Amino acid sequence: MILRFCCEKKTCPLPKNPFPALPLQPPPHPAPKLPQKKVPKPTPKPLKPADYLKKILTARVYDVAVESALEPAKSLSLRLNN
Repeated sequence: MILRFCCEKKTCPLPKNPFPALPLQPPPHPAPKLPQKKVPKPTPKPLKPADYLKKILTARVYDVAVESALEPAKSLSLRLNN
């Protein structure tokens, strides 16, 4: 029985690799993208009225909104019979 060693030392425990490393080459074309599975979002718990009020009052829209006086919209009221 003849043993091949990975190096010149006969004390090396690893046998010589019979398959030399192949040169790396880019693939001939890009791999196709697999469709992503859509994971359903967990259903949120129903909000209580106090939670709604808190969300409304802490909404960031109030940081940039400008409060202005109300004006009657007579033409719109006539058109909508209101």
